[in-house]
Parts: sequence; structure tokens; C-alpha cells
Amino acid sequence: MVNYRLNDQMAVYAQWAMGFQAPQVSVLESTGSSANRVSPQQTINYQTGFVYKTDRLVADIDGYYINFRNKVSSDLETVNGIANTTVYFNQGGVIYKGIEAEVTYTLIEGLAVTANGSLNSAAVKATGLQIANAPSSTLAYGLMYDKDNWFGSFLTKYVGTRYAGTGQRADNNPNVKLPDYQFSDVVVGYKMGDRLKVSFMINNLFNNRTATEGSGNLTNPTFYYLPGRNYMGTVTVGF
Repeated sequence: MVNYRLNDQMAVYAQWAMGFQAPQVSVLESTGSSANRVSPQQTINYQTGFVYKTDRLVADIDGYYINFRNKVSSDLETVNGIANTTVYFNQGGVIYKGIEAEVTYTLIEGLAVTANGSLNSAAVKATGLQIANAPSSTLAYGLMYDKDNWFGSFLTKYVGTRYAGTGQRADNNPNVKLPDYQFSDVVVGYKMGDRLKVSFMINNLFNNRTATEGSGNLTNPTFYYLPGRNYMGTVTVGF
């Protein structure tokens, strides 16, 4: 990684990395494991960006490019006479690339507005088609508060369109392309001394139930939806 400071407020950086990941145990021990054809996933990653920082503003923008080999994907096949068995395989090479940006600005002491987003592409090398469950864009924005004993946030997350199943297809299957969606979370908390704090969270405040994933099947498709509005309380004790 190379990081160069232009002046007191601005810096640029670039980084390069390689990595690999062996197939998960759930893949190796699946019902259709005898038909699986998987090798370790491998990546070469490039990223470069620009950072700007003052007493009230922090901003960053970067571009990334990832050369991904042996991506593990799955499909339903008949194995040993059993239909609709999940079989895993290496989908081949995938190129991930995109632009990301984020900004946080302090409005008044303790209160800040924040946002981050990205434009993304995840295309199979051989076909140029998008892989499954890779959003075309993302966005998160909202308010954060932390002053004296009180803290909290109101944040909304947006996820762009995606493809289900094995990804983008050339046919007119209406179950392949999934719609964009968004949901909001609210957190309110109180700190009692240095060691104890309590908080209350409302997840999916507006009870959005959009489909987030799917099998991509033309007939009898399976869809997974956002969980409905739910609540969580937390007590944290430090030692």
C-alpha cells in the first residue's frame, strides 16, 4: 500500500493485494457433494482513492478492480436420482469493479450527517453477464448523534437491482431480476458512567418486505424477503 499526504487536509493512496479462500465446509459436506466441482477462489485486488479531512468534514472517494478466479456458485441438479439437489461449481472468472464514496459532516457538536454509496459491476469474464446477488449500486445515509450521555442514529440503506439464481440470463425470465429496496434503522442509547450503556433499536422501521434474494427459477421460484419490523434492546457492561 502507498499513501501520500498532499497537505494537511488531503491525501491519496493506492493498494494491491492477493488472496484465496478454500470452499466452505457447507459446500464440501452438502447433499450433492459427490457432484461438486470446486477449487479455491483466488483474487487479485487493486484500489486507489482520495481522502479529504477537516475538523468538521471527512470525505473519501475510491475506485476498485478485482480479478476473481474460480468463483463458487450453485445450481439445482438431479444427483443419484434425487431432483433439485444443490450442486456447487466454479463459475469461472469474474471481474468486480466500481466506484465508492463516503462523507460525514458535523452539523453541530454531537450531531453529524453521513452518507456513503457505490456503483458496482460484477461480470463473468466469459459472457459479460452479471453474477447473482451483486447489487448494481448501494447507498446508506442518515444522522448520527453522540454527546454527553446520549447517543443514537437514524440510518437508511438502499440496495440496487440484482440478479437471482446463477445471475443474469438471456431469456425473459421475470424471476431473475430483483427490484431495488431500502430500509431504515433507529437506535437510541444512554451511557451510565464509563462502563455501562443501554440502547434500543428498531430494525426496518417502515416494515419494508421487498424480495432480497431468489432462486431465479422460471417456475416455482423461491424468494427471500426482508425481515419485518423488529426490536432489540442491548445492555453493555465494560470490565
